[in-house]
Amino acid sequence: MFDLISGQVFIVGIVIGASAALLGVFVILRRMALISDALSHVALPGMAIAIVLGFNPFIGAAALLAVAILGVFWVGRRVTLATETIIGVFFTAALAFGLLLIPREDLLEALFGDISQLTFANAMTALVGGGLIAVLILIFFRDFAKVTFSADLAFSEGIAVNQTNLLFLFLLAGTVALGIKAIGTLLMGALIIIPAAAAKNLSSGLRMMTILSLIIGVSSVLVGFLFSKFFGLPPGPAVVLVGSVFFIISLIFRK
Repeated sequence: MFDLISGQVFIVGIVIGASAALLGVFVILRRMALISDALSHVALPGMAIAIVLGFNPFIGAAALLAVAILGVFWVGRRVTLATETIIGVFFTAALAFGLLLIPREDLLEALFGDISQLTFANAMTALVGGGLIAVLILIFFRDFAKVTFSADLAFSEGIAVNQTNLLFLFLLAGTVALGIKAIGTLLMGALIIIPAAAAKNLSSGLRMMTILSLIIGVSSVLVGFLFSKFFGLPPGPAVVLVGSVFFIISLIFRK
């Protein structure tokens, strides 16, 4: 196990915070805040099943999130309901199922995270996975931006809109799965939403919003971890509270 103040933990936090902040820009611009929050809920039953069966909870969370993304994408193309409506129904049901299934002694860690219990294998998974997600976001950044602002225009330029949206949802699910150990299933959605929301208040363009979201996301994680260490607070809530302070400050200086 790592001590919370160790360099490895901070590196993992930076990678998770950066990935979440990059995706959060498009989550906010697409008005998908509910979706990112609900995705973090569906990770809970995946973790519960993995714990009951005796294997790595990250694998269970990632597997169920992937299935959920494919399910929502499939249903969304066959019914007239909005995507957030479908997610609001099925993912909250998944949260209830996970709460019933997960062992009580693992419940608090699953809900709010505990990065002090991070193993070397989990740390390497977070670093490699988070780095890969960040690289893919940067590679497809222009496509995500074009689809976000005008799907019809993106289609006319030869961009595969449905496949791009599916990739975006998979990257979002992967970021949630990587962050639940540090932030928890209930709060991981906030790490995606809050930095980007604060950055939007302070910026007038996509480039500046992306840069500010990265700065706020990484800073929230690092300062939150420090507060957690020195004041004996749970890491997940501390990170989210620091991010909320950044958001309140952004309201004061909003453009």
